[in-house]
Amino acid sequence: MRLVTLTSAMRIAAQHPALLAWYVENRFRATRAAVERSRRPEFSPGPQYVTLKPTLRCNLRCGFCRFVANGDVFGGRDWMDIEDWERVIDEVAPYRPYLCLTGGEPLMYPELPRLLARIRACGLRCVLTTNGTLLERRAAELAAEPPDMLILSIDGPEAVHDSVRGKAGAFTRALAGIEALRSKAGRRMPILVLNTALTEATWQSAQDMAAVARRFGAEVLNFQHFWFLTREMVNRHNSHWGDCFPLNYERIGGTSTMVEHPDALWELVRRLNDGSLGIPVMVYPELNREQIHRYYGEPEAFTHSGTPMCAWTSTDVLPNGDVSPCFELTCGNLLEQSFGEIWNGDAFRAHRRRLTDAGPYPVCARCCAFFRRD
Repeated sequence: MRLVTLTSAMRIAAQHPALLAWYVENRFRATRAAVERSRRPEFSPGPQYVTLKPTLRCNLRCGFCRFVANGDVFGGRDWMDIEDWERVIDEVAPYRPYLCLTGGEPLMYPELPRLLARIRACGLRCVLTTNGTLLERRAAELAAEPPDMLILSIDGPEAVHDSVRGKAGAFTRALAGIEALRSKAGRRMPILVLNTALTEATWQSAQDMAAVARRFGAEVLNFQHFWFLTREMVNRHNSHWGDCFPLNYERIGGTSTMVEHPDALWELVRRLNDGSLGIPVMVYPELNREQIHRYYGEPEAFTHSGTPMCAWTSTDVLPNGDVSPCFELTCGNLLEQSFGEIWNGDAFRAHRRRLTDAGPYPVCARCCAFFRRD
């Protein structure tokens, strides 16, 4: 595995030399944020990354998606004018975060190329996550203003992927989109990461993803344990924080998932990590056998201890301008206040104070942000 990873890392560094500095900078900023938090628990000098959601709409109706469950993909909370988004980017630029463009399906946002152009003009790094089905028609626009990294959500070989996505031809359209983008972008082609969620419908075909990754020309293959929110998590959360940070199970798109064979899943994870796939593989979060049993068998139990760093390092910006660091928590709106005023404003500082004093919320247990340490 080390030889495969080292060889691939050298190739990626040669093609995208700025990424090495980007990685080192992120590691340094993560360490600095932890030190700063210990000194001033309610304050953060600035975000390490900001997730921009220009739209929550999506052209697919995936069965596991909480935004399908709560109806956001059908429209609503859409969208700020492009001039407002450009101002947002200008306001966050002095903090030098990297930006994650997602949704919904971000390729449904008509002004996406202009948004990417503003990010590039400000000298910021950008990661774009997409289902790929609209890539072919927008390839020329993206090739002109490409993100630094493209994360393509592919759930398995063609039959598995189309079944999970609920759309015949979704796999073929994503592949055609990548081929179109590569032909137009040339040397400006973003680093391509294939991301596969491990669910009951997908984990048994995970080893076939190496061949899929080669077919797409991906440099990295990422497997992600499924994130879920059970009703019990929400009930526990509301019993502690319902007065200041209430959550509604239906509104946040609560879901639950169980893997019936956790030992078999653990053996799969071991095989994915042994280097035999011939491509750099990441499995996130990293869980041992005992933790996998707990993750799926005891959904409300934490597999790791510690305070989530997300409140000090990141936030989401929603289509209507809301700044939301955690589920339905809104700390301000960018149509009414500047990003700087919100980032260390009363609501954001109260959020950090709760996490500092009481530890993670019950809903943190299966949230991706709880595990992030970049």
